[in-house]
Amino acid sequence: MVALKMIELKGVSKKFDGIVALKNIDLKLNSNGVYVIIGPSGAGKTTLLKILALLSKPTEGHIYYNDVEVDDKAISPLRRRFTMVFQNTVLFNTTVYENIAYGLKIRNLLKDEAVKRIRDVMERLGLNGLEKRHVSKLSVGQQQRVSLARALVIEPDILILDEPTANLDPENTAVIEEEVLEFSKTKTVVMSTHNVRQTFRLADRVAFLYGGLLIDQGKTSILDDPVDERVQRFVRGETGYALNHG
Repeated sequence: MVALKMIELKGVSKKFDGIVALKNIDLKLNSNGVYVIIGPSGAGKTTLLKILALLSKPTEGHIYYNDVEVDDKAISPLRRRFTMVFQNTVLFNTTVYENIAYGLKIRNLLKDEAVKRIRDVMERLGLNGLEKRHVSKLSVGQQQRVSLARALVIEPDILILDEPTANLDPENTAVIEEEVLEFSKTKTVVMSTHNVRQTFRLADRVAFLYGGLLIDQGKTSILDDPVDERVQRFVRGETGYALNHG
């Protein structure tokens, strides 16, 4: 199977009942590293991530993986190669272990390999000793770590995260950020945030989204001395969360 080395959106727009959520997005992501989609609440970040994850089709525009345009036949096999973790954690009504193991079971992974992967990811995310605990008994931060473990254990090519540390305490945030950086050494992470400090800690590349428009993209330096007034206001904390948050 050929590795996914490039994702590209060309002229992508998305409308919901006539309301424009994204407009004419051109975005190219190469392999490895952390790509951060940053912007205030309502900017269209989640919509953009869902399109990248092939969970939502654009109203207009084209999606390419490895320079090949994605058509309806390609969607299903491609979806199995990456996974998305949402801001609002949704877990199965069972134990920590069973939640993490689910993706491996449906892939019919050999038991010994599955157990090895599960133990490894639980250790990395500080979940050892919680295997038999029901997820309803976990803190919000622990639940988000389980959600991330469930995504990582299937070893996706691309990990897509929708504000994965929103409303989490510093300890849980640090654990998740460390794992994101480790994963990104060999694979691709695309994540959204409204936190500028977090962006500087994690991002290799940044795309600033505002009102459904891709205002600017590049290295984190675009946030050091923003040219666009909308980016300036955001970095100053005048629109949504920014430097004074997190």
